[in-house]
This record gives sequence, structure tokens and C-alpha cells, in this order.
Amino acid sequence: MSEIVHIPFHGDDLLATLVDGKPYVVLKPAMEALGVDPWSQAEKLKSKSWACTRLIPVQVPGDVQRREMVAVDVRTLLMLLATIDENRVAEHVKPKLIAYQAEVAEVIEQHFTVPRPRSQIDVLRAALDQIEAAQATATEAKVIAQHSEARLDAIEGRHDWYAALGYAKLQGWPTDRQWLQRLGYRAGSIGRAAGLPVSKVQHGLYGQVNQWPAWCWDQAYQDLDAEAGVA
Repeated sequence: MSEIVHIPFHGDDLLATLVDGKPYVVLKPAMEALGVDPWSQAEKLKSKSWACTRLIPVQVPGDVQRREMVAVDVRTLLMLLATIDENRVAEHVKPKLIAYQAEVAEVIEQHFTVPRPRSQIDVLRAALDQIEAAQATATEAKVIAQHSEARLDAIEGRHDWYAALGYAKLQGWPTDRQWLQRLGYRAGSIGRAAGLPVSKVQHGLYGQVNQWPAWCWDQAYQDLDAEAGVA
């Protein structure tokens, strides 16, 4: 439950709070403002199936301790007001009762739904959230751009594509079969992660083999070399 707030209304001070996200009004001050006995109205609500009431702690002015008081949601307050005959209240109270019946729900709901002025801490927190979100978006965009660029480069042929044996010979790397299988597997993982299409080329010994851009082979070699160093 939120803290109790004071809502000015036609010269009165309504006490309200949020309970499970719904506005509730303390019954006693609202009824006393209309010259109606709050206790009899609270008893009346006990027999109504449509009534939604709660006991909430309220700090009474001049009292050290909080007291539990009956509060009703806005719908219950409106239905209760509708049961009060305007012809049975004091003449000077009649205009206020009519105002309560017509306007009180809107005033209370607006108080809790219209954005309230934010503190400097709230403003700073919102600014930091925006900065962090922008940084995260920029990082994500950079990764996507890198992958997209790699795919475009491959499609447009700006990078040379090689099979494992051909690129290993070109770079002076080991060419034994076991090494080339490991190198090819790693380069394939890198290429697929970057969104590159699998490209095959005819090989005299192995039939069709996969080929990948030079940068995939370079990265695969660095990964395997690092693993060997750790081992």
C-alpha cells in the first residue's frame, strides 16, 4: 500500500491511497464533509455485495499513533454516494453532495494517473537509464553491422575465399589431415556465426570441401594457436 495523500476537493481534504494499484478513499473524512455519519455508512456497506472496503492505517492529525480506518475504492464510493438522498441532507450541503456525486471519482483518479512532478533523483535515474539503453543499442548495432558487413563482403567477393589446404599452404601452416580438420571445423563455426553462406569447392582428393573467407581462417588459426598455448 502507498502512503496516504491529501486531495483538495471543494474545500475538503480527502484522504486517499493506492491499494494494489487501485485508488482507495478513507471513508470517514469524505462522509463527515457531507454531514453524514461515517459509522452508519460503513455499517451499510457491510451488507452490500458490491462494496469493496479495506482497513488501512491512517495518521490522524494530533495523534501519535496510526489508527486503522475504513477505506473504499472509487467505485464503491460512487455507489455509496448514489444511495444518499440529496433531499435528506442539510440545504447548505446539497450542492457539495451533488459535486461529490458528479466529480469526485474523476478528481481522485486523475490525482493518481496524471504524471506527478519528478524529483532530481528521478530525473537523473531516467537519464542514466536512457544512456545505458543507448549504449546497449549501439553495441548491439555494431555487432549486427559487423556481421552484415562480413556477409556483404563475402557476397560481393571483396574477400578471397579458400579451402583449408589451400590457405594453410599459402600461410605456411601445418597441412596434416587432423590439423586441417580442426582448422576447417573452427573456421566453419566462425563463418556460420557471422551469418555467411556455406560455399563448397571441388577438391582433387576430398571431393567437395567447404571454403571460407581469409579472415575466418585467420581467426580459426588464432583460436587453435591460443588453445595450444593454454594446453
